[in-house]
Amino acid sequence: MVISRRELFRAGAATAAVTTAAALQGCRSGNQPIPNPPSNSASARATRAPGAVEMWLDESRWPAGWTDELTTAVRQRGTRLDLNPTAQLAASLQTRMGTPDAPDLVLDGGVDMLGAGQYASGLGDLTAVTTAAMSDAEGTPLRSLLRPGTLEAGISGKHLVRLPWVHVVHGLWFSRSLFDDQGWAPPQTWEDLLTLGEQASTQKMHLFCWARETATSFLGLTLASAIKQGGHEVRRALDGLEPRAWSHPAIRSAVEQMHTAVKAGFVRPGGSRRSWQQILPMWAEDGKVLMVPAGSWIISQAQVGAEFGLDVVPDPAVDHDAALPPTALHAGPAMSFMAPKPSGGGQGRATAVVQEAFSAAVAGSFSSANQVLMTRADVTPETPGPVLQRQLDLVEAAGKEAFHWQFIEQAGATHDHQVLWNSFLEGQLDTETLLAESQRISDLLAADPRVQRTKVL
Repeated sequence: MVISRRELFRAGAATAAVTTAAALQGCRSGNQPIPNPPSNSASARATRAPGAVEMWLDESRWPAGWTDELTTAVRQRGTRLDLNPTAQLAASLQTRMGTPDAPDLVLDGGVDMLGAGQYASGLGDLTAVTTAAMSDAEGTPLRSLLRPGTLEAGISGKHLVRLPWVHVVHGLWFSRSLFDDQGWAPPQTWEDLLTLGEQASTQKMHLFCWARETATSFLGLTLASAIKQGGHEVRRALDGLEPRAWSHPAIRSAVEQMHTAVKAGFVRPGGSRRSWQQILPMWAEDGKVLMVPAGSWIISQAQVGAEFGLDVVPDPAVDHDAALPPTALHAGPAMSFMAPKPSGGGQGRATAVVQEAFSAAVAGSFSSANQVLMTRADVTPETPGPVLQRQLDLVEAAGKEAFHWQFIEQAGATHDHQVLWNSFLEGQLDTETLLAESQRISDLLAADPRVQRTKVL
C-alpha cells in the first residue's frame, strides 16, 4: 500500500526539504491531509445501505451539488447512491482500498487524490462502460465520444481502471479587465512574466499567490514551461520515472525562473500557513494579486462577475527558443471514476452509475454549471459562456500540441511534492535541493513494485 512508500519517503528524508516541511504550519507529508477541513467530516468507514452504491467523491475543486442530478438519474434505474463528498479522499479511503471494505465507486481527484497506480490490482475494469451504446447519442458507444487521450490516461497494464470525466485546461488565469486598464499583455515567456512581476510591484500587487493546498499548481506551471521549452521528451522522461528526468536543462531553467520570482518578492509569502479560501479573495476580489496558475476548477472557486473579465493563457515557455509553439497547452483528463472490485454494492451497479454520469444530461449539466470541458466531447453547451469559449479556443489552437503528464496523479504523489513546493515558495529551498528531492520521489516511485504505471505516449 502507499503507506509504506510514504513512510519510506519520510524515513529517508534527512534533507532540507523534510526539515523545512516540519516547520510549515498546516503542511504535512505522508498520510496526513493538508487541504482545508471538508464541509462534511466524512467518516473513513461509511454505513452502506443494503443494495446502495457507496460513492466517494472529491469536493476540493468543484462543489458536490451537481450530484443531485446524478442521484435522480440513477434512482430512475432503481439504484440508490450513498454519497460521501470530501476534500480528503486519500485520508478517508486509503486504508479501505484493496480490502473487502472498499467503497463501490470513487470519483478521484483534487488536492488529496488517491491515484489509481497504487491500487490498480484492486480496481475493476471499466471498459464495458466505454463500449456501451449511449441512448442520447443515437447508440454511439461512449468511447467514440471521448476526447483523445482520455482512455489512454486510465489504462494500467491491460485494464481501464480509471475513467476520466472532466477535461481540465491549465494555464495562467487573470482579469482581462485589469490587464486592459493597465495596458499589459499576457505573457508568452518567463521574461514576459517577470516583467509583469515588476510592473505589478509598482502597483503594490504581487504577481502570484498560493495556499498550502495549492502549492503544486506552481509545480504544474513550472513543468508546463519546461515541456514547452524542451519538447515532449521532457514529459516522457518524467512520466517514465527516468533516473535523471529532473536534470533536464529545460526543467532546471524553468525552476530557476520560478526561484527568481520568489526571491524577487513577486510571490506573496506565507501561503503555507493559509487556506485557499483565505488567499483566493486577494486575487478574485481585492486586486492584490495579478495571476493564478490553476486548472479550470478556478472558475467555480473564484465566482467572479462579468466585470472581472476572467481569462486564461497557456503557461509560458522559458524563452522564445522553445521547442513547442506559444499555443501549446497543458490540458488533459482529470476527475476519474474508479470502481473497486465487487464489494457490498456490486460492481455492476457501480458501473451503471458511471455510465449515467457520462450521459448528456448529467455531464452536460456539470459543464454548463461550471463552465468546463468534459471528456465526453459532445456535451459542451451550444452557447458556452465567455470563459468556456476561451477554453474551446485554446484547445483548438493547441491541436496536437496539447499535453498532460500522469506520473504524479497516477502514483498518488501529490502530497510529497506539496511539501517541497510549500517550502520552495516560502524561499526555504533552493533550485538544487528542489530538483534533487523531486528526483528522489520519482526514484522511490520507480522502485515501488506496487505502483502500476500508465503507458508513456
